[in-house]
Amino acid sequence: MTPSDLRTTLATLAPLGLTARRLAALWGYKSEVSIRQMKSGRQRIPPDKARWLRSLEKWLEKHPP
Repeated sequence: MTPSDLRTTLATLAPLGLTARRLAALWGYKSEVSIRQMKSGRQRIPPDKARWLRSLEKWLEKHPP
């Protein structure tokens, strides 16, 4: 997942309340700094977390709010 993909995915998931801060909490980070770094390309997006986000995005496509 590229930083651009992450930004797009988070925008898609925003109606579910999945903000950078919420994502950081779900993933066990102390703050949203790591998520912001991933969005900007300064930190690698872990493959397992990218898969999780993509599966959540696919679920949302099938079950819109």
